[in-house]
Amino acid sequence: MNALKTASPGTKAALLYITIGALLMVWTAVWYAYLRNSEDTGRGSYYVCAGLFISGLILTGIGLAVGRIGQSAREADQTTAAIVPTTAGAPPAAIVSTTPGPNPTTTTNRTDAARPTMPHTA
Repeated sequence: MNALKTASPGTKAALLYITIGALLMVWTAVWYAYLRNSEDTGRGSYYVCAGLFISGLILTGIGLAVGRIGQSAREADQTTAAIVPTTAGAPPAAIVSTTPGPNPTTTTNRTDAARPTMPHTA
């Protein structure tokens, strides 16, 4: 039970969606079995039963997707690390990012970047 107290909100939401979706599908299957064995049911009951079952499937799918998205986001957050100095006289720490993108210390390769700008006279 301690794992739920320390779980992220995304994990809790995923568990909630999966649990509600699974229970909805199980009880809809029980209701469908009842409808099949009962003689005095209308066609509308089957539509409601099918709609509830599909809703359970969708909730379960949303729960699985939220869990997967949350896991990917957690991994992405953990890939950025900071280098912390160990002594008081050490230089300031550099932030190291492992995300892809342009390196801010490199110069541009454009040909017009090195050209001086000329004042325009009209």
